[in-house]
Amino acid sequence: MRLRRVVARSLVHYWPTQLAVMGGVAVSVATLAGALLVGDSVRSSLRALVLERLGSTHTVVTSTLPFPDDLAGRLRSHPAFAQAFDGVCPVMAVEGSVVHARTRRLASRVQIYGVDQRFWDFHGRPPESLDRRSALLSPELARELAWKEGDSRLKEGDSLLVTLQQQAATPAETLHGRRSSTGATLRVRASRVLQPENLGEFSILQRGAAVRTLFLPLAEIQRAMEQEGRVNAL
Repeated sequence: MRLRRVVARSLVHYWPTQLAVMGGVAVSVATLAGALLVGDSVRSSLRALVLERLGSTHTVVTSTLPFPDDLAGRLRSHPAFAQAFDGVCPVMAVEGSVVHARTRRLASRVQIYGVDQRFWDFHGRPPESLDRRSALLSPELARELAWKEGDSRLKEGDSLLVTLQQQAATPAETLHGRRSSTGATLRVRASRVLQPENLGEFSILQRGAAVRTLFLPLAEIQRAMEQEGRVNAL
Protein backbone atom coordinates (compact mmCIF):
# COMPACT_ATOMS: atom_id res chain seq x y z
CA MET A 1 0.00 0.00 0.00
CA ARG A 2 1.39 3.33 -1.02
CA LEU A 3 2.12 6.05 1.58
CA ARG A 4 -0.28 8.48 -0.06
CA ARG A 5 -3.14 6.02 0.25
CA VAL A 6 -2.31 5.30 3.90
CA VAL A 7 -2.38 9.02 4.69
CA ALA A 8 -5.70 9.49 2.88
CA ARG A 9 -7.36 6.59 4.74
CA SER A 10 -5.95 7.86 8.03
CA LEU A 11 -7.44 11.29 7.40
CA VAL A 12 -10.81 9.81 6.58
CA HIS A 13 -10.82 7.52 9.61
CA TYR A 14 -9.55 10.00 12.23
CA TRP A 15 -11.16 13.18 10.89
CA PRO A 16 -13.17 13.93 14.10
CA THR A 17 -10.01 13.82 16.24
CA GLN A 18 -7.99 15.84 13.75
CA LEU A 19 -10.78 18.43 13.48
CA ALA A 20 -10.82 18.82 17.27
CA VAL A 21 -7.03 19.25 17.33
CA MET A 22 -7.18 21.87 14.58
CA GLY A 23 -9.93 23.71 16.46
CA GLY A 24 -7.90 23.67 19.66
CA VAL A 25 -4.83 25.01 17.89
CA ALA A 26 -6.89 27.78 16.28
CA VAL A 27 -8.41 28.81 19.60
CA SER A 28 -4.99 28.80 21.30
CA VAL A 29 -3.44 30.94 18.57
CA ALA A 30 -6.36 33.39 18.72
CA THR A 31 -6.08 33.60 22.52
CA LEU A 32 -2.33 34.24 22.43
CA ALA A 33 -2.68 36.86 19.70
CA GLY A 34 -5.46 38.59 21.63
CA ALA A 35 -3.41 38.55 24.84
CA LEU A 36 -0.44 40.09 23.05
CA LEU A 37 -2.62 42.83 21.54
CA VAL A 38 -4.32 43.59 24.87
CA GLY A 39 -1.00 43.55 26.72
CA ASP A 40 0.54 45.97 24.24
CA SER A 41 -2.50 48.24 24.47
CA VAL A 42 -2.44 48.25 28.29
CA ARG A 43 1.30 48.92 28.30
CA SER A 44 0.84 51.86 25.93
CA SER A 45 -2.04 53.23 28.02
CA LEU A 46 -0.04 52.99 31.26
CA ARG A 47 2.95 54.67 29.64
CA ALA A 48 0.76 57.52 28.36
CA LEU A 49 -0.78 57.90 31.82
CA VAL A 50 2.62 58.08 33.53
CA LEU A 51 3.94 60.62 31.03
CA GLU A 52 0.82 62.75 31.44
CA ARG A 53 1.28 62.79 35.21
CA LEU A 54 4.97 63.70 34.95
CA GLY A 55 4.51 66.50 32.44
CA SER A 56 7.97 67.68 31.37
CA THR A 57 9.67 66.05 34.36
CA HIS A 58 12.63 63.82 33.56
CA THR A 59 14.53 63.68 36.86
CA VAL A 60 13.42 64.44 40.42
CA VAL A 61 15.73 65.32 43.29
CA THR A 62 14.15 65.13 46.76
CA SER A 63 15.44 65.61 50.28
CA THR A 64 14.11 64.79 53.74
CA LEU A 65 15.33 68.16 54.98
CA PRO A 66 14.47 71.30 52.98
CA PHE A 67 17.22 73.22 51.18
CA PRO A 68 17.40 76.78 49.74
CA ASP A 69 15.16 77.22 46.71
CA ASP A 70 17.79 79.33 44.94
CA LEU A 71 19.65 76.08 44.29
CA ALA A 72 17.51 75.78 41.15
CA GLY A 73 18.92 79.06 39.81
CA ARG A 74 22.47 78.07 40.65
CA LEU A 75 22.05 74.75 38.83
CA ARG A 76 20.53 76.47 35.83
CA SER A 77 23.53 78.76 35.48
CA HIS A 78 26.03 75.89 35.59
CA PRO A 79 27.42 75.07 32.10
CA ALA A 80 27.28 71.29 32.63
CA PHE A 81 23.62 71.48 33.64
CA ALA A 82 22.54 73.02 30.33
CA GLN A 83 24.12 70.13 28.45
CA ALA A 84 21.87 67.57 30.17
CA PHE A 85 18.62 69.40 31.02
CA ASP A 86 16.40 72.08 29.58
CA GLY A 87 15.29 73.56 32.89
CA VAL A 88 14.67 73.10 36.60
CA CYS A 89 12.12 74.37 39.09
CA PRO A 90 11.86 74.20 42.91
CA VAL A 91 8.85 72.52 44.52
CA MET A 92 7.70 71.84 48.05
CA ALA A 93 6.20 68.34 47.90
CA VAL A 94 4.47 66.96 50.99
CA GLU A 95 1.75 64.48 51.79
CA GLY A 96 -1.27 65.46 53.82
CA SER A 97 -5.02 65.40 54.18
CA VAL A 98 -7.82 67.70 53.07
CA VAL A 99 -11.19 68.24 54.78
CA HIS A 100 -14.17 69.98 53.21
CA ALA A 101 -14.95 72.57 55.90
CA ARG A 102 -18.74 72.43 55.47
CA THR A 103 -19.46 68.75 54.78
CA ARG A 104 -16.47 67.45 56.82
CA ARG A 105 -15.62 64.98 54.09
CA LEU A 106 -12.02 63.84 54.38
CA ALA A 107 -9.46 62.93 51.73
CA SER A 108 -6.26 61.35 53.03
CA ARG A 109 -2.90 60.63 51.40
CA VAL A 110 -3.20 63.72 49.24
CA GLN A 111 -0.10 64.77 47.32
CA ILE A 112 0.30 68.48 48.06
CA TYR A 113 2.62 70.61 45.94
CA GLY A 114 3.73 74.14 46.71
CA VAL A 115 4.45 75.77 43.35
CA ASP A 116 4.92 79.19 41.81
CA GLN A 117 5.24 80.64 38.32
CA ARG A 118 8.44 78.68 37.71
CA PHE A 119 6.52 75.39 37.87
CA TRP A 120 4.14 76.29 35.03
CA ASP A 121 6.96 77.78 32.95
CA PHE A 122 8.99 74.59 33.40
CA HIS A 123 6.13 72.48 32.01
CA GLY A 124 5.34 74.95 29.25
CA ARG A 125 1.78 75.46 30.47
CA PRO A 126 -0.27 78.65 30.85
CA PRO A 127 0.28 80.21 34.28
CA GLU A 128 -2.22 79.36 37.00
CA SER A 129 -2.73 82.38 39.21
CA LEU A 130 -2.87 81.40 42.89
CA ASP A 131 -3.29 84.01 45.57
CA ARG A 132 -2.30 83.39 49.17
CA ARG A 133 -5.32 81.26 50.15
CA SER A 134 -6.37 79.57 46.91
CA ALA A 135 -5.89 75.96 45.81
CA LEU A 136 -6.14 73.88 42.65
CA LEU A 137 -7.55 70.34 42.94
CA SER A 138 -7.26 67.21 40.83
CA PRO A 139 -10.55 65.67 39.58
CA GLU A 140 -10.22 62.68 41.93
CA LEU A 141 -9.70 64.91 44.96
CA ALA A 142 -12.70 67.03 43.94
CA ARG A 143 -14.84 63.87 43.70
CA GLU A 144 -13.84 62.77 47.20
CA LEU A 145 -14.72 66.19 48.60
CA ALA A 146 -17.99 66.51 46.66
CA TRP A 147 -20.99 68.08 48.32
CA LYS A 148 -23.08 64.93 47.97
CA GLU A 149 -22.59 61.33 46.89
CA GLY A 150 -22.29 60.97 43.16
CA ASP A 151 -21.70 64.68 42.54
CA SER A 152 -18.22 65.31 41.12
CA ARG A 153 -18.52 69.10 41.17
CA LEU A 154 -16.81 71.27 43.72
CA LYS A 155 -18.01 74.83 44.08
CA GLU A 156 -15.55 77.62 43.56
CA GLY A 157 -14.70 79.27 46.84
CA ASP A 158 -15.44 76.24 49.03
CA SER A 159 -13.37 76.31 52.23
CA LEU A 160 -10.85 73.49 52.72
CA LEU A 161 -8.76 72.55 55.75
CA VAL A 162 -5.37 71.27 54.63
CA THR A 163 -3.05 69.43 57.01
CA LEU A 164 0.56 69.25 55.89
CA GLN A 165 2.57 66.30 57.14
CA GLN A 166 5.51 67.63 59.09
CA GLN A 167 8.89 66.59 57.74
CA ALA A 168 11.70 65.61 60.06
CA ALA A 169 15.11 63.99 59.87
CA THR A 170 13.87 61.24 62.20
CA PRO A 171 10.59 59.57 61.12
CA ALA A 172 7.77 59.82 63.67
CA GLU A 173 7.24 56.05 63.74
CA THR A 174 10.80 55.38 64.95
CA LEU A 175 11.94 55.23 68.58
CA HIS A 176 13.36 58.76 68.64
CA GLY A 177 10.74 60.30 66.35
CA ARG A 178 8.53 63.14 67.58
CA ARG A 179 4.91 61.99 67.56
CA SER A 180 3.55 65.15 69.14
CA SER A 181 3.87 67.17 65.93
CA THR A 182 0.86 66.56 63.68
CA GLY A 183 1.89 69.09 61.03
CA ALA A 184 0.71 72.51 59.94
CA THR A 185 -2.92 73.22 59.09
CA LEU A 186 -4.08 75.74 56.50
CA ARG A 187 -7.52 77.04 55.61
CA VAL A 188 -7.73 77.65 51.88
CA ARG A 189 -10.48 77.99 49.32
CA ALA A 190 -10.98 75.86 46.23
CA SER A 191 -10.09 77.91 43.17
CA ARG A 192 -10.97 75.33 40.53
CA VAL A 193 -10.51 71.73 39.40
CA LEU A 194 -7.45 71.27 37.22
CA GLN A 195 -7.94 68.69 34.46
CA PRO A 196 -5.32 65.96 33.81
CA GLU A 197 -4.21 67.49 30.51
CA ASN A 198 -3.34 70.66 32.44
CA LEU A 199 -1.22 68.79 35.02
CA GLY A 200 -4.21 68.26 37.32
CA GLU A 201 -2.90 64.78 38.15
CA PHE A 202 0.75 65.75 38.36
CA SER A 203 2.63 63.28 40.53
CA ILE A 204 6.25 62.43 41.24
CA LEU A 205 5.07 59.34 43.17
CA GLN A 206 3.82 56.91 40.58
CA ARG A 207 0.75 55.04 41.79
CA GLY A 208 -1.65 52.91 39.79
CA ALA A 209 -4.76 54.37 41.41
CA ALA A 210 -6.21 57.78 40.67
CA VAL A 211 -4.08 60.61 42.02
CA ARG A 212 -5.36 63.03 44.66
CA THR A 213 -3.35 66.20 44.05
CA LEU A 214 -3.60 69.67 45.55
CA PHE A 215 -1.63 72.70 44.37
CA LEU A 216 -0.95 75.55 46.80
CA PRO A 217 1.19 78.69 46.51
CA LEU A 218 4.80 77.86 47.29
CA ALA A 219 5.25 80.84 49.61
CA GLU A 220 2.18 79.85 51.64
CA ILE A 221 3.40 76.30 52.27
CA GLN A 222 6.85 77.61 53.18
CA ARG A 223 5.29 80.02 55.65
CA ALA A 224 3.03 77.38 57.21
CA MET A 225 5.90 74.92 57.62
CA GLU A 226 8.29 77.63 58.82
CA GLN A 227 10.58 76.96 55.86
CA GLU A 228 10.69 80.35 54.15
CA GLY A 229 12.94 80.32 51.10
CA ARG A 230 13.35 76.55 51.23
CA VAL A 231 12.01 73.58 49.26
CA ASN A 232 12.45 69.82 49.35
CA ALA A 233 12.33 68.89 45.68
CA LEU A 234 13.71 69.96 42.31
